[in-house]
Amino acid sequence: MLVVKFAFAAAVVLASTAACAEVPALAASRQAFVLENRCAVTERLMFLSSRPDNKKRERFLIIQPKHDLIGYFVQCLFNGATTEMLCEAASGFYSAKAGQPRKWQLSSDALDRLAVYGFERDSAAGNHRQIFKLNARPISHVTDMMLGALHDAYGVRIETPLEFKAPLADKFGFSPSCKPNS
Repeated sequence: MLVVKFAFAAAVVLASTAACAEVPALAASRQAFVLENRCAVTERLMFLSSRPDNKKRERFLIIQPKHDLIGYFVQCLFNGATTEMLCEAASGFYSAKAGQPRKWQLSSDALDRLAVYGFERDSAAGNHRQIFKLNARPISHVTDMMLGALHDAYGVRIETPLEFKAPLADKFGFSPSCKPNS
């Protein structure tokens, strides 16, 4: 009996040690990914926020892995003034025709990681959403949320080239001063 208790306790300690070792590695990977891409995302968001007079529908940024065949993305749209943004993370909802099963959806663990960034877990009627209030927070918080969600929930890493879609920025010929991993 004592041997069984010891073996169980040893297994718990080993599992806990492995889980704890993974957390710093994940944090380091996220930090490297965010640092690599932060400037390109923040500069695009700053450009979009400086154009409040343009049509609301054009003031958005979509970030997705380049050559992505699954449909992973995070996007944010300025709602009118520059004080809040509607942000969405891909759910797989639109990957199938109405009435058909989704071609993919996030695991429960990935949904938990999205929720950490403020996204709703429910995607019964569309993508995972959140309203991001900018009032007292700089736009770099939106950048960190978007990139962190791509990294933690969708497994996008530093070696994955990203694609940025910001039609308004493109229309004005905007080009960030920094170059992301592309």
